[in-house]
Amino acid sequence: MASPRIIRIGLLICGFFHGTVAQAHGDYYDVYSNYWKSTMPSDCNAKVIIEGFQVRDMEFPNENQLDKFDLFMVTGSRRNFFPSIKP
Repeated sequence: MASPRIIRIGLLICGFFHGTVAQAHGDYYDVYSNYWKSTMPSDCNAKVIIEGFQVRDMEFPNENQLDKFDLFMVTGSRRNFFPSIKP
């Protein structure tokens, strides 16, 4: 069998879980990692590597390394962009 294809995902983490949700499911990184592990077909010859970035703390991927990722995913957040809509 050929070496597995590596799929690199940049996870832009925009929020965090509190209380019982965090206790039950972990943080956003855990939730997204578990999602990918549980939905990959068993006969799929691929390996997913997720690198998380805490955008709330102004942590972003290095511009020179953007090409190493196959895709980026953005998590939800408790806050919103629109000031007229209360969270």
